[in-house]
Amino acid sequence: MRPSRDRSKLIGAIMLPIGAEVGFSSSGAGALGTVALLGMTDLTAAQVVGTDLAFGLAIALVGTGVHMIGDHYPGDLLLKMALGGVVGGIVGTGAAPKIPNRNLRFALSIWLAVIGLQFCYKAATQ
Repeated sequence: MRPSRDRSKLIGAIMLPIGAEVGFSSSGAGALGTVALLGMTDLTAAQVVGTDLAFGLAIALVGTGVHMIGDHYPGDLLLKMALGGVVGGIVGTGAAPKIPNRNLRFALSIWLAVIGLQFCYKAATQ
């Protein structure tokens, strides 16, 4: 296994377009932020997830405020999404520290690839 280089000095520059993309499409903070952190830092998988969640929360608060002011959301659907997401977040947060780092990094990589393929498929068929 080759030694990894810490390229975390570039994180701010990488996160700027990710934040912009989240602002206009609401996707990306988790998927793209996780990929950047996995590839550019030596953080453990649990640290990558925690850091990316905090990043996602920060930009989500800004985006949410702007969209709520403009009344750009259906409240009933938002409630269902929030309930499912909170339960999933509790389960995932409890499980992440118990899974070996290598296995969790591999699972994250596979999941992100699946999500990426889904985005590509949707973009090509719409």
